[in-house]
Amino acid sequence: MSVVGLSGSASYLSALLRQQRTQIEDLSVQLTTGKKTESFGGLGADGITSLKMRQEISTIDAYKSVSEIATTHITQLGKSLERIEKLRSETVSAINPNDYQLTTDGATTSQATTKILLLETISQLNTNVAGYNLYGGKVSESEPVASFDHIMNGHGGKLGLKDVMARFSSAHLGSDGKGKVNTAASDGTGESTVKLTRSKETPFGFKIHGGTASSSVISMNYRAADLTTDPANPVPAGLDIKLTGLPREGDRVQVELSLPDGSFKTLALSAKTTGTATASNFVISKNSNPAKARFETAKSLETAIGQALKTAGQTDLKAVAASQAGNEFFGLYEDGRSPAVPKLPDASGELLENANGKILGWYRGYTQDSKVRDDKIVEVDRGLKVGYGVRANEKPFAEQMKNLSVFIAADFKPTDEADAQSKAIAESYYNVLADKTDRAMAVNDSKISGVQSIATEISAAKTTINNSSERLSQRSNSYKILSGKIENVDRTQVAVELSEMTNNLQASYRMTSSLLNLSLSDYLKL
Repeated sequence: MSVVGLSGSASYLSALLRQQRTQIEDLSVQLTTGKKTESFGGLGADGITSLKMRQEISTIDAYKSVSEIATTHITQLGKSLERIEKLRSETVSAINPNDYQLTTDGATTSQATTKILLLETISQLNTNVAGYNLYGGKVSESEPVASFDHIMNGHGGKLGLKDVMARFSSAHLGSDGKGKVNTAASDGTGESTVKLTRSKETPFGFKIHGGTASSSVISMNYRAADLTTDPANPVPAGLDIKLTGLPREGDRVQVELSLPDGSFKTLALSAKTTGTATASNFVISKNSNPAKARFETAKSLETAIGQALKTAGQTDLKAVAASQAGNEFFGLYEDGRSPAVPKLPDASGELLENANGKILGWYRGYTQDSKVRDDKIVEVDRGLKVGYGVRANEKPFAEQMKNLSVFIAADFKPTDEADAQSKAIAESYYNVLADKTDRAMAVNDSKISGVQSIATEISAAKTTINNSSERLSQRSNSYKILSGKIENVDRTQVAVELSEMTNNLQASYRMTSSLLNLSLSDYLKL
């Protein structure tokens, strides 16, 4: 064997050592990092697959991040809706139509309690979660609901609820407080007449609907409204109450009226022989002259009807006016008007006119025509979008705001605290409006409220997001497992291989060292 052969063997052994050392270094890196290679290129064709899986995982993480934010919003929204619904039911309990008690500041005890409930309702509708106003639709820069003080008293030259209520009350009651109904007594041959008329057909005040009498000497002649002969000047309905003699004590006269909200009010008056005319009684004259006695009785009946109209005006009609004012202020229009702007009585108190820009806007969130839930849309998976937008001016919230606010804004103080009749009228107004508010806020046990209906929609959105997140998590885990099989190593196996490679390298070092230390004569002896 030549010396060249020995040199070649040494080169071969050195190369083998370097190869083994490189393999040991690679195994050491794998053992430390748990990865087969430091780059996707080192994985060959599997690297592209793994890279795509990583991209999918990254996309899923983005969807899940959006879902987590949406879930936070919806969870808080659910709690808020639950509380608003609770406030509604607490209002029904707080307002007792039969508990008229004034406090030192002139409000009733029910109003004081209801004010607290309204303040919390406003606070709930102004809930903000990390810069997002839950009830503002697409608008998040400002609170969607105006303050309690601005709602009640107006701001910046705009009318508040109290001003709007006062205008509607004035228009409905008229200058004499009889709800636009005129009364007059006249005498004729063989009969005396009490006429009930309206000057013109307007949307305000009482409308005459008919009447009955229990006495044979009293006839009720009802004239229906004529709206067709001259549409530009329609003739309102009227009622003539004719007396051809004197009624007996206890005989009753009833006048049927309709109110602007479609309800009815009956004025019931009984004949009596003593005293003076009141809102419930008229006096039979004792004049010895039959014709004069008949006319004096008619005059007493006319006075009694006037008193009854004023009392009904200050109670039933005023409550309807307050409710109508609340509808205009809070945008609860039933006529589908376009444009959807509030209306106020005009200067004459005979017609309604657009009040755009005159009334305070209690809701300051998003108002454009669109599906409300779409105000806030999140994509929680490819092609799966969920909407959970809510606006404070949606009908259930607006109705709750209106009913609470109108009841609080109403003035139940008697005009004369020393006058029993004035106190009775004030209490009656309280009873009527409290009952009206109670009925508006109550929900039949067999039905769900408007707020609960919205809560159901939001709950469905949350369920969709949760189900999507669960599916995404399962997909992400699958991708991670597959990607791990491509990229990761079995550390136990690598440790065994590393141990074997280390032992082999040590053996190779010993062999190489022995060979390289041989002399020529020693080598020739082999």
